Amino acid sequence: MTVTGSDVRGLVDRAHTIPTGRRAVPISVELPRTDGTVGLLDVRPFEAAAMQSWLGSIGHRARVIVAADLRASEVPSVVIARDPQAIDPRVARHLRNVRFIAVTDRPTDGTSSAVVVIVDSPTAPDEVQAVVDGVLGGRRRGARIRLSERELDVMTTYVMGATVSKTAAKHFIAEATVRTHYQRVTRRYEEAGRPVANKSQLLVRMVSDGWIELE
Repeated sequence: MTVTGSDVRGLVDRAHTIPTGRRAVPISVELPRTDGTVGLLDVRPFEAAAMQSWLGSIGHRARVIVAADLRASEVPSVVIARDPQAIDPRVARHLRNVRFIAVTDRPTDGTSSAVVVIVDSPTAPDEVQAVVDGVLGGRRRGARIRLSERELDVMTTYVMGATVSKTAAKHFIAEATVRTHYQRVTRRYEEAGRPVANKSQLLVRMVSDGWIELE
């Protein structure tokens, strides 16, 4: 049997329509543009603020979205949801140019294979960053911030979870000295255009510069 070009076009046209009564409504198969942002899908306000701050600290712009936003002409390049059920499997399969991530401690039965599932655990931030950086690229690193050996020792203890008093006791220094080290180090990051708002962000900066290696 000979298949002509018009036959093929007819088959394609029929494959991309849904019958609705007497009329067939065409389905758009064109992928929307991606805008280089991270979409936070159906995330609660407090959680959204924390995630936006963290993503911003590693060089990515994030915005809160709802499911309807994924049907717009321009969509986020990466979509993160805390509830796997918030991600429509059909949408995830269709938007092949968007990376979907579910960070959850809930059952993931029925989650689309197009969704990267990350267990909500202490390693989740590193795993999420690896996926996001893989899509959007990591922030270009400037010159590494200089730290003295003493600053490195004290700040590593502090940013890895110790309180000011415990850090001071471990290194046999005054609590005021711990705070002075923190202020000096964070000031250098600020001057380099890499602001640090808290000890968690300082940890991210020190890991990024290679001063701390997380196992």
